[in-house]
Amino acid sequence: MDINKNNKRTIDAFVVKGYTSVPKRFIKNLEKEFKGKTYDDKNLIAINKSFQSHQFVSLERPPQTLFTKDSTSIYLFMEKKKTNSFDGVIGFGNDKTDKFTLNGTLNVNFRNIFNGFETVNLYWQRNPDKGQTFDLQTDIPYLFKSNVGLNMKVNIFRQDSTFANVKALPAFYYNINSRNKIGLRGTFESSSIIDTLYVQGKDYNKKGIGIWFEMVEPTDIDLFLYKTKINGGYDYLTTTYTKDNITAPQNQFYFFGEHNYHINGNHFLNIKAEGAMMDSKIDFSANELYRFGGWNSMRGFNENSLAADFYYYGSLEYRYLIGSQAFFDVFGQYGQLNNKSLNVKPKLYSVGLGFNFFIPIGLMSFQLSNGNEFGNPFKFNDIKIHWGILSRF
Repeated sequence: MDINKNNKRTIDAFVVKGYTSVPKRFIKNLEKEFKGKTYDDKNLIAINKSFQSHQFVSLERPPQTLFTKDSTSIYLFMEKKKTNSFDGVIGFGNDKTDKFTLNGTLNVNFRNIFNGFETVNLYWQRNPDKGQTFDLQTDIPYLFKSNVGLNMKVNIFRQDSTFANVKALPAFYYNINSRNKIGLRGTFESSSIIDTLYVQGKDYNKKGIGIWFEMVEPTDIDLFLYKTKINGGYDYLTTTYTKDNITAPQNQFYFFGEHNYHINGNHFLNIKAEGAMMDSKIDFSANELYRFGGWNSMRGFNENSLAADFYYYGSLEYRYLIGSQAFFDVFGQYGQLNNKSLNVKPKLYSVGLGFNFFIPIGLMSFQLSNGNEFGNPFKFNDIKIHWGILSRF
């Protein structure tokens, strides 16, 4: 066989084997990134790496190559990942009257059932103060075989028999690549006061448009959801307080960032920050404020027990991995909120520890946390206990 070392090979095509029902746009994006590039170890490693942490597919074996006289084809032996998930959390703690209460969260994701990398998400939460949240969200990343995606979300929040909010957020976005997307969204929100004695709240309607960005960097550590996640957005809304016949413009800003930093060996540092602000020339009603606190934000507080027109918090969490099956964590959080209607600006803290480990049905989490306002005495009966399970199927 004669070998001409001066004849540089380029990647000419991809051939999919095994799980072949992947979206056509996914393959086109892969071709756009690598087709025509030099066939060498650098690009082969890059192709293989792009599948190592992919959310929906993986490779059964490293990419294989077929050489012909005038072409080079890369064979990809794909398999479909188990990406459906069930995430359940039970929380124990005291409510505003120091009464011991039980609360919980259910989060179910159906992913890639129709082989379009689509997601249907169902979310329900009950907090200790009798508030309930229900979310239904659908995401289709490659609409009409393009890089344009569709996201539809409906959120319902009801605070016992006091008020109820309904919000719809239709959005279109563009997949910049497999990790980054940018989009436009609409907001349609209405709130109704149920209890006439609730004078802090008002009936209102909101509508507007906004822009948002999201970046997710996958992780190769199964114990973590991702390595890095960043999202943020801005919305311009018009708010009408129906009974007062008042209309006012409103600006809303939101940011979230999280990163798992590898210190060395089995030592990791989880860094997280979140903040949001709403701005208007008139005072906000209590039922339109942001609600946060709980398992996924300020963990030493009850779910959605903190209300603000502006808030932020930062979190540092040390994680020690025990092989690939478990990790211990110790965390501290600092935050501040502003509630103009109550004229308060408390500075908050939260501390705690936890243990996360794999069992046959999924990833189990157990956590103790305690949060309070700076200046208030530490109370052991304010300790929150959370137990959860994340299962993929």
